This record gives sequence, C-alpha cells and structure tokens, in this order.
Amino acid sequence: MKNVFLILLIFSGYLSMQSQSVIMGVKGGWSERWRDYGDAVLPENANTSINGANISFIIQTKLKRNLAIGIEPGYMKRGAACVPGWYPVFFGDSELHLNQIELPFMVFYTKELFDNKFNVGVNLGYGVSHVQSAHTLQFMNDDVDTVFRQDIDFDDLLIPQINRIDHGIHSGLTIGKGICVFNIFASLEFITVL
Repeated sequence: MKNVFLILLIFSGYLSMQSQSVIMGVKGGWSERWRDYGDAVLPENANTSINGANISFIIQTKLKRNLAIGIEPGYMKRGAACVPGWYPVFFGDSELHLNQIELPFMVFYTKELFDNKFNVGVNLGYGVSHVQSAHTLQFMNDDVDTVFRQDIDFDDLLIPQINRIDHGIHSGLTIGKGICVFNIFASLEFITVL
C-alpha cells in the first residue's frame, strides 16, 4: 500500500507543476504477456502466454502542438506460463501471476488527420514497475477441474528468484477521434523488459 501512496504523491506533484496545457485521462485494457524461454524444449501445444487486465492514468503536458511528455502510472497483471527455475513434482502445468504497479515516463507525438477528425500517435519511453503480490496456479493433467493456488511469500528463501523491481522500454501506436473535449482512442502498446 505504501508504494501506491508514493506513486500518487508523484502523480499529484507532477500535476501541480504543470500549466494549462495538461492532458489527463484514464485508459484500460487487456494485455497478453509472452516470456522468452530461450532454447528450452516446450511440450506440444504448450501455452506460453498469460492474459491480464491493466489500467493507467494519463498525465501529459504539451511541449509543442504535436509533441508532449508525460507519465502513465497504473496497474498491470503480468506473469509467465511457468514458474522460473521451478520444477514441479507433480504431473501438471503451472502459471505465475504478478500484480504490478508501473510508472512509465513517455514522449508522445500525435498527428491530426482528415481536418482534425482523427489523430494517430506514437509514444516511446522508459518505465519501472514493482510487484505488489504474486501467486502460482497449478493445473493437474488428469483432472482438469483441479487447480491449486499458492500465494508467493517473497521472504521465503525456497521460492525461486522473482525480480520485484523491473524496468523496460515502453512504446505504442494509437488512433483516436476527438469528441468535444475528449479523445476516444485505441492503442497497441509494447513493453520490452530489460
């Protein structure tokens, strides 16, 4: 909870320093996360992605007509289709789910099209994230209805190493339509963890 408070403090401090050209909003979506398993041999039809919801606040300030900088503090559910470094002692599959708070710093470029009826944009930035909580799901092969959930205790030395603080490059493409003072948009975003 104290990490959420810290992000809100940064959020309100950023707002108080800006002028009238501040853009604020909220965005939400559905994400799919793939982990790079390198040269590991995966079972046939192995599911290697994790799906999850995300929500972020948008805070931008315009530098020029088409150029802005900003932050997008938010929540994202991430994970992996198996627990890193962990070999189960049962016949089944496992998933690792992470609940993360993230704070990307972004540069945005937007261009209006068709007499300002639509806009397209690109963004690029760097972000950090912190894992607030995590759990594993273990699925038994012989009984598809049997799922075991185990919360991860980060102080337990027997749990495989999970980085609680992460960082990476954020990028994205958007297309939007201005309606009155609002901009309704669809976005395709990529995060590459370093």
